[in-house]
Amino acid sequence: MPEALAAARAIQDEDFRATILSALAQKLPPELLAEVFAAARAIQDKDSRAKALSALAQKLPPELLAEVLAAARAIQSEYLCQSLESLS
Repeated sequence: MPEALAAARAIQDEDFRATILSALAQKLPPELLAEVFAAARAIQDKDSRAKALSALAQKLPPELLAEVLAAARAIQSEYLCQSLESLS
């Protein structure tokens, strides 16, 4: 699975990368979720980043959830912030 994450990071189209990262988040072992989170945070397009963070938040351990919420607030995605706050 680390190979799939590396391949996802190499995708140039940010919306497609967000879609793939979202799908990977559902399948990767917990020890790789921090890497998926880092890849999602690196997405420049706000909507694509919000999409990836939203999918990822459901799989993250509580200690990373606060970081996802901070990242969501930074991109000012009201929908994403509300979704994440309901998880905490």
